Amino acid sequence: MQKTNLKYHVSVRPLFPNPARPVADASSLPEVRRSRVTEDVYDVLRRYILKQNFAVGERLDVKELARQLDVSRTPVREAIQRLEGEDLVKIVPRSGTYVRDVTARDVNEVFELRYALEGHAVAQLAARPLSEDELETVREHANEPSEQRASGKRSEEEDDDRGIVEHAEANRSFHEELIALTGNRKLIQLYRTLNAHTMMAFIHYSQPAWEERRALEREEHAALLHALEEGDAAAAREAMEHHVERARRSLIEDVEQGET
Repeated sequence: MQKTNLKYHVSVRPLFPNPARPVADASSLPEVRRSRVTEDVYDVLRRYILKQNFAVGERLDVKELARQLDVSRTPVREAIQRLEGEDLVKIVPRSGTYVRDVTARDVNEVFELRYALEGHAVAQLAARPLSEDELETVREHANEPSEQRASGKRSEEEDDDRGIVEHAEANRSFHEELIALTGNRKLIQLYRTLNAHTMMAFIHYSQPAWEERRALEREEHAALLHALEEGDAAAAREAMEHHVERARRSLIEDVEQGET
């Protein structure tokens, strides 16, 4: 692992690099705040796993992470235990902690739960119905950030990788905002774990057709938003279930191709 001269920072060199996914700048980890060390360490490691700055199969060295984050080993171990509870890492006795892969079975199981939970959630939101302020928040999350290619600065492949991550982040934000509006704390916590696996699989296994699917996704989000605006619970449920099922089929196809 390459060192830096900045306190609280660490350079990350994947043990099993995926050249097709230089998804983000892995040159440093953010500063850890002393008031909530374990939570910050957890957030940092989780974000790096999801964006694949830590590669699938990479061993996470507790001692080295603690040293370069300038924290004790305890918050790093506690953060790793939480990540194991989310199935994002695997702890192998007498060997170490490794970043987990996401299998087609994982995707299928996650989407079965998402199908039931999200369909029910948006039906409840539409029946409530949502206030104009809440609808405006949903609209804002439905709009992805513009993706502008820095001509001459990034290759087409790098630009495509950046777009995949931005799209995955925007999609995660949209769905998590809908779940947050339910106010159900247990559902919010469960969904955050489920969506992590979705995002990880999407970033790792996305195929060249992802831009076409993004266009479909925008249409599906628009249909869902319209149902919420109309306060139509049945239409909202139907739109979400259609969206989740289509996404499940596409992602499983990508994962199965990536596993071969």
